[in-house]
Amino acid sequence: MRRTVSPVGLLLALTLALAGCGVFGGASDGRTTIELFQFKPEAIQSFNRIIAAFERENPTIRVQQNHVPDADTQRWVISGVMRGSIK
Repeated sequence: MRRTVSPVGLLLALTLALAGCGVFGGASDGRTTIELFQFKPEAIQSFNRIIAAFERENPTIRVQQNHVPDADTQRWVISGVMRGSIK
């Protein structure tokens, strides 16, 4: 039997994981911005819909989706750690 992960559950899990890592940042408008990065170009539109629903239910949280191609993942993560945006 093949098990699948709910996109909403995945977004919630990532949100909680990022909160624990201190990736949340406050904006001048009082909203918190979190960054969601994922690797599948075919999932961009699905995540856009999930993010829109999440932001409607959580107006003080903004989600920024970043699509990182597989070949660039290691470089992107290392760069983020060095910048301090990934902790």
